[in-house]
Amino acid sequence: MQPVLADIVALGIPVSIDSMKSAVVAWALDSGAAFANDVWGLQGDPAMAGLLAAHRCPVIVMHNRDHVDADIDIMKDIAAFFARSLEIAARAGISPDNIVLDPGIASARPPNRA
Repeated sequence: MQPVLADIVALGIPVSIDSMKSAVVAWALDSGAAFANDVWGLQGDPAMAGLLAAHRCPVIVMHNRDHVDADIDIMKDIAAFFARSLEIAARAGISPDNIVLDPGIASARPPNRA
């Protein structure tokens, strides 16, 4: 990742890093990434929210689950997940203006491409 990130940052277009590890995100932000996509919505790595607050960078807070459960109400699950994530962000001092919510919903199968 190291040689690739420098070349992409050099293009002059904002770069995002997707990770659940604060050490990876810290390195990427220090190397020129403009924002982070925490694929576990600030709930995986206890150091992530503080790191992002200190950097004052935009963060994509992605909903995620350990496993698929067809019996749950996915909308209630997403709402509860984001409520926890936003509480973590607020306690860390992440500005609401720097938060983007990503429901993390993907299609069940790839699109049909001819």
